[in-house]
Amino acid sequence: RTLFISAGILLLLLIPLTYYSVQFFQQASQNRLINQVVRAQVSQIQAELVELVTQRNTSGLDMVITVRTTAPLRYEQVVTLQEGIVEGLQTSVSLKVNQIFAERLDPLIPPTPTATATPGPSPTWTVTPSPSPIPSLTPTATITASATPSPSQTPTPGLAQALNGSLPRLQLYQSPGGPVIGAIRAGQNLTILYGRQTAEGIIWVEVMDAEGRIGWLPEVYLRQVTSTPSATP
Repeated sequence: RTLFISAGILLLLLIPLTYYSVQFFQQASQNRLINQVVRAQVSQIQAELVELVTQRNTSGLDMVITVRTTAPLRYEQVVTLQEGIVEGLQTSVSLKVNQIFAERLDPLIPPTPTATATPGPSPTWTVTPSPSPIPSLTPTATITASATPSPSQTPTPGLAQALNGSLPRLQLYQSPGGPVIGAIRAGQNLTILYGRQTAEGIIWVEVMDAEGRIGWLPEVYLRQVTSTPSATP
């Protein structure tokens, strides 16, 4: 009789323990799946996951994520991120995204010297750190004569690729050093137009992106792919 009573008590204890154990393993498996799906989708928008906070409700998940990026996220990118998470988890997801801006600098890459010419017998050189592995050394000098003007290079449209930059940010500007009108990604193809100006020691070039937006970028952030300059007296 005592043995039956002990077996009954043990059975009563095992039922809730088994239930809570199954719930624990299911929840751990779901959390692992959520983390994997979110990390995979965040990496597709060229960002890095910093923090993930998830709460379950009756209709699905309330999710708040913090990501680190080098360029502002567009609304279309956030919508694509939410759709990818919903597809991966097969459940409704309410998403909020917090964004942290950060510049990535590689200490193994030396700074790139950028030449800026000043009137006088010798140019003045300034060194600008750049995380790009491709150095760009383009000294320019303007020579003026009272008798006959010297020929100058008139740039024509060409194809170039954007490189990572530190300051100013790698963005599309309305004018040299002016308001930002759009984001530019490293490696993005751009069309170099005719405009070229120097502002505060930085050479700016007029470009057009694939969406047809026209703006200005520092020349040091461009790696020219095709070029067809023509000399005009």
